[in-house]
Amino acid sequence: MRESAQPVIPLDEPSSPVPSLTSAWLQGAGPEIVEAFSELPDLLLRCQAHNSPPGLFAVLRCQIGESPAVAFLKVEHERGLSFDTITSGDDLRIELVIEEGLVLTEKTRVFKAAVFFLDSGSDDQEPLLHGLVTDDQSGSMYKGPSSQFWLDDFLGCRYSREADVQTRDWIRATQRTIQSDVLSPRAKDAALSALRAELASNRNTIDPRRFIEDYLPAESQDQALTRLRSIGAPTSAFRKSRQVSNAAPRRKTFHFDNELKVSMPNDVAPELYVEDVDGRQVDVMTIRGRIHSVS
Repeated sequence: MRESAQPVIPLDEPSSPVPSLTSAWLQGAGPEIVEAFSELPDLLLRCQAHNSPPGLFAVLRCQIGESPAVAFLKVEHERGLSFDTITSGDDLRIELVIEEGLVLTEKTRVFKAAVFFLDSGSDDQEPLLHGLVTDDQSGSMYKGPSSQFWLDDFLGCRYSREADVQTRDWIRATQRTIQSDVLSPRAKDAALSALRAELASNRNTIDPRRFIEDYLPAESQDQALTRLRSIGAPTSAFRKSRQVSNAAPRRKTFHFDNELKVSMPNDVAPELYVEDVDGRQVDVMTIRGRIHSVS
């Protein structure tokens, strides 16, 4: 799995059958692999968003070191053409066939993946299920996390590293506040820049309350605390995950309602103000500098 894969463990009370099915199968208590996980494709279909791109679900028997493991993948549904030439007397016929089941070719994209194994621990302890998860479709502002439906609803797991979990939860809640509750584009830019500066700083901890007081408009601060609490994110100082922080993007993008997009480094602060155009207020961005190329 690629380097953005994150270690996970089952939720304390998962609604998904994946942890119990996987643990039983790895301990040799379940049926053959196809029968053991036959309900999972339908489960994934129910869990994922209606606008998720189509794909194929695969279950693989594998190993991690000497330990047996099982992997779940959502892969791109590839199609292709095959042809055959058929000679009959003086006639030559070419038959084309649309191949619906092409999977795992050199160009196949792996959208989501999870691999699970048992950590036996000591002899007197029941083996514990551990996993590694990655998700190329999460659309998140930082690498490594997984869509909620893939991690929580389908796999029934959570991230196992406490600092990683707390840092991601704080980012998620704070970003949601900035996007939904901060109205001014200038204030949004300032808050988002502050968030990414906080992640890039040399400080080992993040203080959510201080960040809210220092960087969010007064009218958004109560809602910011509410959002933190609603997803179980920390509201007091916590240890920052360097792995999550180092993966934060170095650029920001402004999206206009006329489909224009303007991208720039995080530390660039464009001039933003509002103009009235024919009775309609529009946002205006001014960028100063010399254009050396256009791509």
